[in-house]
Amino acid sequence: MENKDNQLLNLKVMRLSKPHIPVNNSILCERDDIASDILFPPLIQFGNNDTYGGGIEALGISPMLQLQSGTIYLGEIFTSYISLNNHSTHDVTNVFLKVELQTSTQRILLLDSEQSPIAKFGPGFNSDFVVQREVKESGVNILCCAVNYVTPEGEIKKFKKFFKFQVMNPLIIKTKIHHIPNQIFLEACLENATQGSLFLESILFEPSELFNFVNLSENSHNVNATPISSPPLTSPSTTSSPTSNVNFKSSVDSNSILSEIKSTSNVVFLKESGSRQYLFKITPKDPNDFDTKNSASLGKLDITWRSYLGEIGRLKTAYIQRKINIDEVECILTHIPKVELEKPFVVTAKLVNKTNRILYPLFVLVRNKMDGILVNGHLPKIGALPPNNSLDIDIEMFPIKPGMQQIVGLAIKLLEPSTGISEVSSSLNQQQQQQQQQQQQQQPNMLNVGGSATAQKNYYELGVLADVFVENNNASSTEFFTEINKSQRKNLIK
Repeated sequence: MENKDNQLLNLKVMRLSKPHIPVNNSILCERDDIASDILFPPLIQFGNNDTYGGGIEALGISPMLQLQSGTIYLGEIFTSYISLNNHSTHDVTNVFLKVELQTSTQRILLLDSEQSPIAKFGPGFNSDFVVQREVKESGVNILCCAVNYVTPEGEIKKFKKFFKFQVMNPLIIKTKIHHIPNQIFLEACLENATQGSLFLESILFEPSELFNFVNLSENSHNVNATPISSPPLTSPSTTSSPTSNVNFKSSVDSNSILSEIKSTSNVVFLKESGSRQYLFKITPKDPNDFDTKNSASLGKLDITWRSYLGEIGRLKTAYIQRKINIDEVECILTHIPKVELEKPFVVTAKLVNKTNRILYPLFVLVRNKMDGILVNGHLPKIGALPPNNSLDIDIEMFPIKPGMQQIVGLAIKLLEPSTGISEVSSSLNQQQQQQQQQQQQQQPNMLNVGGSATAQKNYYELGVLADVFVENNNASSTEFFTEINKSQRKNLIK
């Protein structure tokens, strides 16, 4: 009377989900109609009945609702029905059940009835439980069920059952980041990866605390589009009016209703393998803040979606990372005056120390890169640059070509601390020097994969610092030879 595992109880687990309604082709014509030869080529096989598609399936109706497969999508609510049954002829006591959801990183407790066990569980008795949990990790998830009970002989018995299921990503999210000074444009492409249609209810971008953002996708569809803080289309105030107030005999213009629906940015319907692009403009709250410049995390996307039967799911991405400038020192031109040909001008360069130690930068000329604008005279000496600090330096330039030119041909070389200290010892106190030496002694040697120490970079070529238009207003640049007329020529001969 006992099962093969010598257990008196039996456990069954089922997943609760909405059924899948198959979609069939609608009736377009019958087999004997003249239009059938035009609409359908001879290769198409007809059904047994006269209608195209073969019987009742052509009406979009299936003889039986098809249950969904074992796939569940990330962000959905996983709901499971657990039935515990006593299939033996003996009474068992002190029955309790423990259910956990095991992922690749953690174990989540869903049910534990140990504190309130079933005192007596007679033959033929059954107890049902429903557990649910939002799945937040893709991959293989395992539902672990453990049953404990006491036999009539007083023996404590237990058994476990494991049910695994696959969690898939409903959306394929591809991001692309575009940088311009003090502005970042984030382009996000969302592709439907499910086996059916998908409805995107809301797409929100949650920036990190250092940035602000503007959703440019909403403004691109309609100037008077619903703002982000407005309620979604599925709220009761918006969904009740189309169903309750529609009167087919009234003079309501259907085109105006459709135009309002299309202009609402929250309404996004994606077919299978369909995609939609979004654009966000991200700006720093403080462009000159050190933490903002070195922050790689921009924010994350919060997506709420529904399946074609209304099952809701929520998907939150990880923090979207950007590539930041990993150079220890950065140079930016903060002031460029009006530039005229063959007239010296002074630009202001801002040097930023992006490390936690004192740097000793030195300007270096890359003469083979210079073309239309040269450095006039000698480059200025910089000296010591304190950690996480900046310094403004004036550089005199000289344009030799008119038109659009580039300020290029500068590089920065980081001197050794001993060399830098000897050159600028008057600008540093002894306490700062001791702190720097302690940091260098405490800092371990970084090893690469092969095991050799990685040397710090001490040379940075700055590239193109700015594009400058050089005006040709210099009188010396006019033509040297001028044409003279006949009267002037006679006077010259005399």
